[in-house]
Amino acid sequence: MLQVMSLVSLSHLLSGNALESLRSSQKAVHLFPDIPENWVVLVASCMPRCIHQHSSEEALWLKRLISHVRRKLDATRQMS
Repeated sequence: MLQVMSLVSLSHLLSGNALESLRSSQKAVHLFPDIPENWVVLVASCMPRCIHQHSSEEALWLKRLISHVRRKLDATRQMS
């Protein structure tokens, strides 16, 4: 169940449904905050919005989130 939620979010993202990907990745992070894959998919789900809006504030927020995940969770280098 832990990785299924990440896969569901990723499948929404790959099918072009960024909003549904964001929703499901937020749920995954909420339910399983100690799973690095959930955070990675959350970041990936936020990226289309950040790119579309050309928002430097959101890009900075994503950068801080990635740094936090790298520091606090046992993520592999590839996931970082």
